[in-house]
Parts: sequence; C-alpha cells; structure tokens
Amino acid sequence: MESLPQADNQHMTIPVETKLEPEPTLEEMMALTPVNYAIVIPCRNEEKLISDCLDAALNQSIPPSVILVVDDSSTDFTPNILEKWSIQDPRVVPIRINYKRYKNRGYNVSGATRKAYEELFKMELNFDYIMNLDSDTIIPYNYVETLIGEMERNPSLAICSGIADWRKQPIISNNHATNAARLYRASFSKEEMPYPIINAHDTYMEYRAIYMGWEVKTLPLIFKDQRRFKRSLIRWFLSGQFRYRNGLTIRHAFLSALQSLRQTPYIVGSLVGLFSFLVHCLTDSRLKDRDYIEHMQKFNDRDIIDYFKGRFRRMFFGHIK
Repeated sequence: MESLPQADNQHMTIPVETKLEPEPTLEEMMALTPVNYAIVIPCRNEEKLISDCLDAALNQSIPPSVILVVDDSSTDFTPNILEKWSIQDPRVVPIRINYKRYKNRGYNVSGATRKAYEELFKMELNFDYIMNLDSDTIIPYNYVETLIGEMERNPSLAICSGIADWRKQPIISNNHATNAARLYRASFSKEEMPYPIINAHDTYMEYRAIYMGWEVKTLPLIFKDQRRFKRSLIRWFLSGQFRYRNGLTIRHAFLSALQSLRQTPYIVGSLVGLFSFLVHCLTDSRLKDRDYIEHMQKFNDRDIIDYFKGRFRRMFFGHIK
C-alpha cells in the first residue's frame, strides 16, 4: 500500500484571522477637521455632471464632514451614480424624494433644499457652516477654505460666495452673494428654518439675512459653472412677482430692468420682469411682514442707486472714487 505524500511544512500558509476596522462615524470624521461644515446638493437628472461636482467638493483643502445629495426623482442614472459614491465615501449621503413637482424649477430646488436641511439638523451635529452647492458646479481646491476664512474674520457675515466663471469680470459685493456655491453660517440657517419653498429662495434668504442685521458678501473667487445660467422668460416673469411680493418699489423695478438689459434673453427678459412687476402691483399682495417690507424697500432702493452711481463714476472718471 502506497503511503500518502507528506505535506511540505515549509510552504504551508497558516490562515491568520483578520479584524476589519469599522467605518468611522460622522462624529469621528468631524473631530479630525478644524472646522465642521456640511454641503447640500439638490439635483435631478445630473448623470453627466454630478460626479465632477462631488469630486471637487470631497477634495477641498478643508474637507466637508458630510455631503447630503437630494435626488429629486431623477429618471436617468443619477441614483446609481450617487449610490456608488456613497459606497466609495461614507460622507456622501444620498436622499431620494418624490414630492409633487412644480412647473417652476425654483420651487422644486427649494423643496429639495428644505429636505436636505431637515435631515441635516436631525443629525444633531455641531456644524459651523453649510454650503448650498448646485449639482453642475465645480469649486476650486481652496474655495470653502477661503470663504470660511472670510467668515471667521467677520462674525457678522451670514452668507458669502465666489462668482461663476462665465461672468465677464469678478466683482466684490457687500450686499449680495452669487448663487450656485454659497456658504451659510449654520446659526443663521437654523434661525430661518423651515427653509422656504418659494421661487428665488436663495435671494429671499439673502434678504432675510440683511433684514436681521447680518452681512452678505461676494468675493473675487472663481468657480466653474458647467451649465451657464440662462434665465427663461417664465423665470423673468416670476422674478417680477418675487420683487413685488418682497416689497421692492416701482423705482427699483425700472432701474433693475435697466440694469438687466444685457442679461439673456437680451432686453426682452428685463422687460418681461418689469411687466410682471407692474401686473402684480395690480393683481397681487405683498408679504404680511410690514417691517420687513419697509426695510427691504429702503435697502434695495439705496443699493441699486449706489450701483448706478458707481457705474457712472467709472464711466466718466475711471477708477477714481
């Protein structure tokens, strides 16, 4: 009877039991960053653009603690892409909603943003700042760090932003913040909850900040807007409605139309906005907060007059103040 071959002990591999480390919690990740902030991204059917947006957001010089991506009933591969990102990086938290959709995009975006804020505050984590980021936007490596630095230097600053790359030249504004990549102070955002579901919700939040005594600012910091903003005539019409309801005066409406003549669609868009304002003067009612209305009337009249004074000064005297 043949003997069985003997095992070669020199080449035997003894299996070693390995213990997998658990994924870090949000609290543990927040403890590793000097400043804690969250990013909120509402999106719908963004399969071509959302990955670039997330990649830039996750790789900031000061990394975010969490990114809440609210998928507003996408019908393309956006949900699958978000799921892959959440597996790859636990900071990405997809949330899918199936709310009633409005014809106007602004209402849908504000509804998705409200959902993100509700879920964010349920986490009961001590965020210092919250960034509202459009899903077609790519922010540079030090974007959030620069905005946070400005906020840290000025405790009265509630909202600040950079500016989209398609604008002809960077501008600094002490009264406005550009949409698409705004940083909010978390304490201000909590005061304004629940987040409004209205058209031009970002402008409304800006107005609320100014009314409550906060400051708002745009910095000469460029971000990439992958889908250049083009306002449809419907959005121009709704902007006229928003301006009337939020207390802006007829004088402001005419000056604003003049200011917007070079925005697309050229001339026609600004005239539609002015027409809408005048129509709503006859058919609509303003918000009920009288103090807010009176404050915004004075502020916006002064703001747009200062704008034209600055334009005329530069036109006739160059950069001499």
